[in-house]
Amino acid sequence: MMKSEVFILFGNQFWKLLLLCMMLLAIRLPGQNPVFTGPFHSEGMTFYLPHAGGDLEISVRVFKTAPGFRGTPPLKVTPAATLTLSDPDDRQVEFKYWRMADDQKEQCWVFRRTNATPGVWKLRNAFSTCGNLALELRTAPEIKFGVLFSRCKMLTEDLNNFRQSYFLVPPASAFPPAWIPGAAKLHAYTWNIKRQTDPEQLHIHNRGVQTQVFDASGRPMFSCDIYEITGARLDLYGNAIIDLPFGYKELQIPVRGVQVTLSDSAGKTVLQLTPDNGAAVGLKQGEIYSMSITGKAEGYLTFDGFPIILCPDAETARKIGGDMTTATDGLRYPHRFQIKLLEWIHSLQKSDLEIAVESMEKYRQEWLADPANAALMPIFAYAEHILHSQKIDPAHPEFGSAEMNF
Repeated sequence: MMKSEVFILFGNQFWKLLLLCMMLLAIRLPGQNPVFTGPFHSEGMTFYLPHAGGDLEISVRVFKTAPGFRGTPPLKVTPAATLTLSDPDDRQVEFKYWRMADDQKEQCWVFRRTNATPGVWKLRNAFSTCGNLALELRTAPEIKFGVLFSRCKMLTEDLNNFRQSYFLVPPASAFPPAWIPGAAKLHAYTWNIKRQTDPEQLHIHNRGVQTQVFDASGRPMFSCDIYEITGARLDLYGNAIIDLPFGYKELQIPVRGVQVTLSDSAGKTVLQLTPDNGAAVGLKQGEIYSMSITGKAEGYLTFDGFPIILCPDAETARKIGGDMTTATDGLRYPHRFQIKLLEWIHSLQKSDLEIAVESMEKYRQEWLADPANAALMPIFAYAEHILHSQKIDPAHPEFGSAEMNF
């Protein structure tokens, strides 16, 4: 064999080997996906980004995925998007709103935070219903983030984004809360507080039902999807704003969904949900579960019972911690601002709540100096009567009331 032939043979083998290596690197085993890639289509989501600290850059692209709108006939809403960014203390630091113009198909933003505080940052989105919008998200440095479906429903287009995910069941609050008088005698659900040993109930609906409506002559009027959420009325998605004529007929067509498997941290299967089905399952508080979605991406999923934040791995779920924060009294809350409110309530003294009632008569001339108020007409016609007749003596048994016999 000539040298050139040997070189060509070796060269061909080299490229084949290189291609094989690249393919192996591209393959991601279940549970090893570094980040969710998107794009994300569901119309209300919260993205939880556990940041180690330092400069943070979040790039967002919102775009139209298809012309027109969902539903038949379409609702013809104007596609619009709202984005908010909150820091780890739940303070909103950025707000963006986009209403798509006729000559637009997308809008991009870059959120830059210099020396960003370490902790879980939150990016929230809200899309106009049925507008066929989607969102792409990139961060620098790259962050493994979790996703909460704020409206409890995962659209069909997002099923492939979460084929393998993990979530943490939020740990319970301390029970009973010492600052509530007589709390030990209260039923746990009165205050939505549970014992550490009580399971959390997760409800999953894995189905798709499409409703088609026909008039009395059998002509199709509209169609929409029906989303089921426990304890809530059916969500008619697609086209439900239409006057129904006398004699209309409705036909519901089931759409087969995916198969959902929930496993605990030991790998034991706790739920296998077949297509076109729903279930409620008790899950251990503070434990991380994995969720696997298999089968053709059809139908939809809804989650309720507690906030389920889907993450690409168990470590990310642990960092986000179910979005719960522990207060100094041992109670856990899903938002830090609730702890700040609690601290403020505890800081109040009796004197802070003693407010002297001031007579409004002293403001009469100032009020009447404005020509718009001088006549005291339509909706303000009663004001003059109240100013004259209201009981402002704290010792009066009807203190604060006014004669109502106009």
